[in-house]
Amino acid sequence: MSFPEAVRYLGKRYNIEIPEKELTPEELQREKKRESQQVALRAAALLFARNRFSREAKEYLIKRGFSPDDPVIERYQIGYAQAHRATSDALKKQGFPDEMLFDISIEGKSERGTYYDYFQDRIVFPYFSITGNIIGFQARYLQPKDNEPKYRETDLFKKGSIIFGLYQARNAIIKEDKVFWTEGQFDVLSWVKSGIENTVGGSGTAMTTNHLKQLIRFTRNITLVFDGD
Repeated sequence: MSFPEAVRYLGKRYNIEIPEKELTPEELQREKKRESQQVALRAAALLFARNRFSREAKEYLIKRGFSPDDPVIERYQIGYAQAHRATSDALKKQGFPDEMLFDISIEGKSERGTYYDYFQDRIVFPYFSITGNIIGFQARYLQPKDNEPKYRETDLFKKGSIIFGLYQARNAIIKEDKVFWTEGQFDVLSWVKSGIENTVGGSGTAMTTNHLKQLIRFTRNITLVFDGD
């Protein structure tokens, strides 16, 4: 949370009235944009989650040792993005315009200025803020492709700050006073399925100072579990 968000959260929790500063028009516009983006991200996550019961996604998950209705898959809201323009077409029917879908990385834009679905035929991993809001997605193709980006950074989704599974693991980390940092999303899911719930993932990125700052809010006992390469 930002400092103002933390103050408002604690004030509400303990019934303390927090005087609100009147926002400038620019600040109000940014706040409304952020709220609208989070609504769109939740809608996309629900769509992806429903799609994981499709034949393609089901076969892939089974190969990785999971099923679409596995409690771990449900807990982390793992989904599937269909091919072509299935995602953007469905979301635009709900009223979300191309510009907003581009801003939250659901759509990409070609050099000619036309929009396309950024995630196609991919398993999708939602990332959550520590308060439970979806801030973005990473995704991997069912059939691996070289040099294909797994995500695109946005105002909400920054490579040097995102940690997969921290929202779900936070209570277990506090209870155990320890966290395991693995390389990828499926590593996290496998460990959690095995009962090691205080596990998070770096998603193939190097550990940054921002990552450490987030983790040491919960524990200073951090164990890194990396692949041989």
